[in-house]
Amino acid sequence: MHRALAIIELLTHILREVYNDEGPNLRQGVKDIARVSQVCKTFRDPALDFLWRNINSLLPLLRLLPLDIREEHSDTARLSKALWDMQSPERQRYISISSRVRTLSFSEPREPIHRSLINDIVEYNIFLTPRVDVLRLRISSEAGLRLLPALLTSETTDISLSLDEDLYIFDRPKDLDDLIESAYMSIFQRAPNLVRFSAVDLHEALPSLSLTKAPGQDHLNIACLQSLTHAAFYITAVSLPQVLDLTSQLHKLEDLTIQVCEKPFEEIPRPSPCTPETFRSLKNVTFGGSPDVISRICSVFPANRTIQSAILRMHGLYTNANVALVLSGIVAAASKESLQKIIMTSVCSQETTLPNGIPIRSTPTNSC
Repeated sequence: MHRALAIIELLTHILREVYNDEGPNLRQGVKDIARVSQVCKTFRDPALDFLWRNINSLLPLLRLLPLDIREEHSDTARLSKALWDMQSPERQRYISISSRVRTLSFSEPREPIHRSLINDIVEYNIFLTPRVDVLRLRISSEAGLRLLPALLTSETTDISLSLDEDLYIFDRPKDLDDLIESAYMSIFQRAPNLVRFSAVDLHEALPSLSLTKAPGQDHLNIACLQSLTHAAFYITAVSLPQVLDLTSQLHKLEDLTIQVCEKPFEEIPRPSPCTPETFRSLKNVTFGGSPDVISRICSVFPANRTIQSAILRMHGLYTNANVALVLSGIVAAASKESLQKIIMTSVCSQETTLPNGIPIRSTPTNSC
């Protein structure tokens, strides 16, 4: 082997070209980098870093765990008790691989995990991804909610959480509200350096998610979510008060998306106005829903926020009066010195300007 390949920076650059994780050649790149990891000890660690950096399934990690199969041809498996010991070779071997993961996508409906295995992961306090940066999660059962803390670390900066319909209908636990609240609070407390967070919950109202210490509560990490700059929520109308209350507590929030799916005959709540100290850092907003919903969202914001751009996505075909209602809401919330752009998407198409000269572009689209 040439001595130049012993230079880690040079070797890493070469392996990056071999891996090629963009485009149609990803599968071949994974195969090639797996072969490279078996060439020699010098190649092993840098190649494994590439091989495990981004994975779109939790199953490869679970296969690294030492399992005891209780019955032949059964999917019932329990973790080996060797994992109880933090210094055991089995646990150290798992950590050496799992700590290389930076991005993980886990869809529980696509890759269900047996409950006995989840029980052991929780009991043995196994951190499945000890250094993960980005998590893309789709949860569909009580077991998935209980597994969530095992995926979170203080290094996580980007989380996308989607709660599946099965969780509410086919596998609904009796204490679902408490479990969902616990899942959200686990994210807030275990990922204090979170920068981006999005949640898709289109089935029932979210629980109250306060970041302040409640009476009688022993402790709360007051730094939780104070690094968050980008937040997106795809919710039903009944969750509006909870989402607005939560986001108003984020002191560094710059980009906010609230997309509201209104159910038939659903009563739209009227959230309480926020205090003048809230949303001071907000720069870009995207609001979606009926004109009434968008107007109610805007009515919460204190006046003269430093909002630079607003994207307003109205669902359906509406009159000029409806458009005026939406525009008046965002103009009342934003400072005229900061507001530079408003984009409205609806089935109406018209170009106009506000009295202060700010252009408005309305793009024809299909109804959502």
